[in-house]
Amino acid sequence: MMSFMKWLGKLAPWLVNAYTPEESSVKPTKISSEEVVLHGVFKFDFDTDNRTARVRYCADKTVESVVVPEQVEKTGENAGFYTVTSIGDLAFRGCPDLSSISIPDSVTSIGSSAFERCWSLTSIHIPDGVTSIETYTFIECYALKSVTIPNSVTRIESSAFISCRGLTDIIIPDSVVIIEFSAFTQCSSLKSIVIPDSVWFLGGYAFSECYSLTSVSLPNSIASIEDRTFCGCRVLGGVTIPDSVSSIGESAFGNCKYLGNISIPMSVTSIHPHAFAGCDDVSFTVIPGSYAHKYAMEKGIPVVYK
Repeated sequence: MMSFMKWLGKLAPWLVNAYTPEESSVKPTKISSEEVVLHGVFKFDFDTDNRTARVRYCADKTVESVVVPEQVEKTGENAGFYTVTSIGDLAFRGCPDLSSISIPDSVTSIGSSAFERCWSLTSIHIPDGVTSIETYTFIECYALKSVTIPNSVTRIESSAFISCRGLTDIIIPDSVVIIEFSAFTQCSSLKSIVIPDSVWFLGGYAFSECYSLTSVSLPNSIASIEDRTFCGCRVLGGVTIPDSVSSIGESAFGNCKYLGNISIPMSVTSIHPHAFAGCDDVSFTVIPGSYAHKYAMEKGIPVVYK
């Protein structure tokens, strides 16, 4: 028994190290104990090769207003001024009283879940130079009403704005090419959305359960309406499917109770049997003999001919 306990004691440190999760996928170079430094409410780490700094996290979870500095001074080894270029994963996660934040133009990267559960945050200006709104960046920012997305952003990642219940409108710039899975799910106050022609992929669930959404302008660049993209958008109506679309997925418009007439072009050659499940008053505008026409006849959906 004693020999087993000695063996277990030697093994225990390895087990701890093997299952300790990394704080972030973003790792600065040349990190030493001196290079993770507390400045005011922020904890920074430094890339001494590139003379840049990252906000690792906010040390004061009760903070109400913050200004992220453009530069921060490091003392000791490799002392000097470092340009702040990144806000790390989880940096402000769970700061429930944070209502305003100023981010300098030097920042080009904002990490996943950076503002997750910042329940009091009402608006944010994302600097020009940031190229992606990462996964969960603003999840459950219930009070968020206004977001400025710069023309540098090309991707809005999955669940980036999920459950931003106060968001009433958002302008998606022409630079965006991909809107991922559930990007705006449960943005229950969002009333209208214009998706620019630059977007060639619109992920499933992207606008699901946006209960106040009344209108959407779809780009003539996407090839499909993915599964549940607009599922549960109860008051959505007047949708026109662009000529670029060839397929409409499962429950893509499920439970859109007031969808009314939807125009479906000749290009659509596949519609899931449950694409319009729960759409009580739906009707199609179609070209006679088209796939959509045949689908409507099989489902008993009223049609209007183009």
